[in-house]
Order: sequence, then structure tokens, then C-alpha cells
Amino acid sequence: MSLLGAVFIILGVAGEMLFGGFTYSKETQLRNANTMVSASLQLQANQAIIEASQANLKIGDDDKQIAALLKEAEGERLARVKIEERVAWRSLSAPQMTEVAMALKGFAGQVAVMAYNANDVEAEAFAMDIASSLVEANWHVSAPQSMLILPEGPIPLANAHRLQTGVTVTSTTNNRSHQAADALVRELLTLGFDANRAATDDPRTDANLFIMIDPRPKGGQGGVKLRAPQK
Repeated sequence: MSLLGAVFIILGVAGEMLFGGFTYSKETQLRNANTMVSASLQLQANQAIIEASQANLKIGDDDKQIAALLKEAEGERLARVKIEERVAWRSLSAPQMTEVAMALKGFAGQVAVMAYNANDVEAEAFAMDIASSLVEANWHVSAPQSMLILPEGPIPLANAHRLQTGVTVTSTTNNRSHQAADALVRELLTLGFDANRAATDDPRTDANLFIMIDPRPKGGQGGVKLRAPQK
């Protein structure tokens, strides 16, 4: 019996050793498999991070290109606006007409004759704006008259006079005419339009004014001129 018991004990120990070896082998295989799976997942995650970074860089490059294009387009738009402003017709907006009228109402009843060069459509339009302002100020103003202004000639170039531009206001020797002329010139200058009193007065003694709308000066007029840096 003791020999049989010893055999059973030996068989039991051997079985445990075999089972333990089998279990260890399976655990090792599982650990190796888990390691491989983890490594594969980590590799995939790293690849995803790299691809996301590359996508972000591309998006960043696209944004820079879009920003550059927008900046270029804005620069072209501003350049175009500046060109348009430099050649835009002179005009008075409705609020500006009312502003001029309010400033000149103190000369209500003032008689003024307006004229422009018959070949100058821009001057005609501006003359109508000024006339509308004077009518609102209760001045006596008829529709601007077109005048056919012919150049002198033939004369030597050295003796030729440069073309008068802007608005020229001629007063008579009458004091009220002087004051009304100064007030009109002041309002036009305040709004950014070239205007001046004629160098000499009309010799008549009545209070009339003569307003000549000369060709448009070079450069911006109105608000454009007011915004420009003063030299």
C-alpha cells in the first residue's frame, strides 16, 4: 500500500508540474499577444496623430493662402476706390444742401446768377446742386446758364493762361454782395470743394452775385479732399 501511495504522490506532483508548465505557456502566449495588440494599437494611434498633424498643417497653409488672397483683393479694392474718388464728380448730398442752406438763410432774397461751360456736364450737375441749396436758403436763383467759352487764340503758349477750376464767386462793390460771396465760398470750402472770390469786383453797385462753376480741379473733392493729409 505504501508503494502504491508513493506512486500516486509522484503522479500527482508530475501532473501539477505539467499543468503548471502548460498554464505558464498559455499565459506567456497571452502576454505576447497582448503586447503585440498594444503595439499595433499604439502604432495606429501614432499614425493617426501624424495624419492629423499633417491635415492641420495643410489647413494652416490653406488659411494662409486664403488670408493672402483676401489681403490682395482688399488692396486692389482700396486702390480702385482711391482712383474712383480722385475722378468722382462733385456733388452735394441732401444733408449737405440743407447745411449750406441753413448757413446762408441770413442772406435770404440775395440775387445770384449761375453759369457753367456748355461743354462741361460735370460742372452743370454741380451747378444744379449749388442752385438747389441757394433756393432752399430763399435766395433768388434761376436755373444755371450754359456759356460757350472759347479759348483765346492764336497766342504764344508762354502768354496762355491756365484753365480756371473750382467755383469762382464774383461780387459787386455792394457790401451785402461781399458778405454773401464770402459766406458761400466759406461753406463750399468747409465741405471740401475748391472755391474762391474773384480777384476783382464787378463794378456795379447792386447786391447781385455771379457764380461760375468752373471745371473740376485735379484730385479729390468734397469729403475725399477733407480726409486727405494736409501738406
